Parts: sequence; C-alpha cells; structure tokens
Amino acid sequence: MRLNVDLLVQYSVLLVVTPGLMDLRGDVYGAMGYRLTKALHLGLTQPRFRTRYNLVNIATAYVVSTVASIILCVIGYTLSLLSRLGSPDPLSLLFLALLSTIIVFIVLTPITTMAIIHLFNRGRDPSSFVAAIVTGIGDFATPFVLITTAYLHGAFPWVVKLLVVALLTSICIILAIYVSRSGGLKDLVENLYSSIIASTGSSMGGFILASRVSFISENPELLGVIPAFNAVIGASMGYLGSVLNIDIHIGYENH
Repeated sequence: MRLNVDLLVQYSVLLVVTPGLMDLRGDVYGAMGYRLTKALHLGLTQPRFRTRYNLVNIATAYVVSTVASIILCVIGYTLSLLSRLGSPDPLSLLFLALLSTIIVFIVLTPITTMAIIHLFNRGRDPSSFVAAIVTGIGDFATPFVLITTAYLHGAFPWVVKLLVVALLTSICIILAIYVSRSGGLKDLVENLYSSIIASTGSSMGGFILASRVSFISENPELLGVIPAFNAVIGASMGYLGSVLNIDIHIGYENH
C-alpha cells in the first residue's frame, strides 16, 4: 500500500485518470453485455461466441474504450498542468491508459460474452451477472494494471510507447470503420457519448482527491474504501438499468 501511495503522490494525475477508467469499464462492458442479452432475448443472434453480432459488439466496446481513454488522458493531463499535479509526459500517460485498457479488454470481453451465452442457454437471466462481474473484475483489474504499468513504464523507451499507442489507435480506427459499415454506428455513438460523460464525472471526482494528495498519503485506507463503494453503487445501478432496458424492449413491463 505504501508503494502505491508513493507512486500516486509522484503521479497525482493517476488519481484523476483511474476513477474515470474504472467507471469506463462498467459503462462499456455493461452496455456490451446489455446489447448481447437484448439480442438473445429478441432472437437477433444465436447463443454462440463466434457470431457476426458478437464481433460487431466486441469491436464497439474496443472503440469506445480506446476513444474514451484518450479523452480521459487529455482531461487528466490538462488538469495536471493547470493545477500543477504530478504527471508523466503525455506519451507515457497515453501509453499507460491504453495499455491498461487493452489488457482489461482482453480479460473482460471473453468472460462477459461467454458467461452471458452460458447463462442464457441454461434458461437464466444474465442481467444480474453482467453488472456484478463487470464491476467486480473491472474495478479490481483497472487500478491494478494501471499502477503496475506505471511502475514499469520507465523501462520502455519512448519509441516502444509511441508504437504501442499508434498500433492501438490504428486498430481503433479500423474497427470503427468496420462497425459503421456493419450498421452498428448508432450503438457506438450512443455508448461513446454516455461513457465519456460518466467517466469524465468520475475523473472530476478523482481530481478532488488528487488536489488533496497529502490527505490521501496520511489516510491510504481511502484508496480501498472509495473504489469498493463505487463498485457497490455501479453494480446496483447497472443491474437496475439493464433489467429495465431489456424489459422495455421485450415488452415485459406491459404484463
């Protein structure tokens, strides 16, 4: 815990970016799970992993995650300049955010998708599972991966960081074109707008913490309590929203 606090004191901007990225996981993968659950209930796709619908759905999640992560980095770095918060250089901050985003994407995407399909095939409603698993895994993996890569980023030369950022951004552009041509642009734009708004709000909350970094240093237990509280609220509201949206689409609210 002490090492983590020292790192956050050195790079206070991580206190701004991390809450936004944690919120982003719930926004992106909760929406991804909701879209798949709705499509399964409406018969728009088959309950199998390798379907065209899942490919478009997963591509949408990647694009939203990448674009929103870049925007959070811009917001975080701008706030760090205005408030004189400790921050790595812009390229390193982008590298940290995008690398943590792709790692969490690789972990959460198959777990969320396959779990929903498995539960649906067994005749169970995946809605409650989606909110819990996305919030639980996402809120653990995001700060863990981000802080771990922050410790190690100095070992990577700037050329490697630039190549990683360029590669992940290029993949994002290619997948955005694919989603658009596949008819999924509306879902992408809606998810992107909502994710940016929600994650930016969380980052502004993180900015308040970053502005009181000396207090955090003296009370490091807050670093555990605040994410846990956020996870409980996120899981509850995510479940409520998912159930209501699915019920509206399949007409259960009229019964």
